[in-house]
Amino acid sequence: MKKTLLCSFVFASVCLGCSQSKQAEHSTSETEKSIKVVDPQLQLWVGQYRGITPCVTCPTFCDGCEGSTIDLKLNQDQSFELVRTVNSGNKKSETFNGKFAFNDDGKLQIQLHGVKERNLIVWGQNYVEVIDPNSGRPFDAFEDFQLEKLS
Repeated sequence: MKKTLLCSFVFASVCLGCSQSKQAEHSTSETEKSIKVVDPQLQLWVGQYRGITPCVTCPTFCDGCEGSTIDLKLNQDQSFELVRTVNSGNKKSETFNGKFAFNDDGKLQIQLHGVKERNLIVWGQNYVEVIDPNSGRPFDAFEDFQLEKLS
């Protein structure tokens, strides 16, 4: 009788111990899934930017041209929204949504996918700068292509 009782107690202890171990493993894997690694270089880019740049067809401000207002929002999931508004005449706006990708290992240059003109951007402290997509270099009037970081 004592052996039967002792065997039952040992069996129950082993079963209880195994079920607690599986539960602990399950909660650990859930915790690991909920932790997301945040890239510090990506965090530098995330935010809202605004500025007035020359018209899309001009490398600098032309006589009589009021340029285009650029509103750019870069998100943590590497998506973006770009709103380009022509400041002269009809105030026509274009909105682009898509993903951006880093073009270099240092993560200092991005390309906006889905934007045909002026889709290369470099990071500067508290601003970003649109660069010439043909040469990959800043425009001669580079100050005219800087977008200030608002948030």
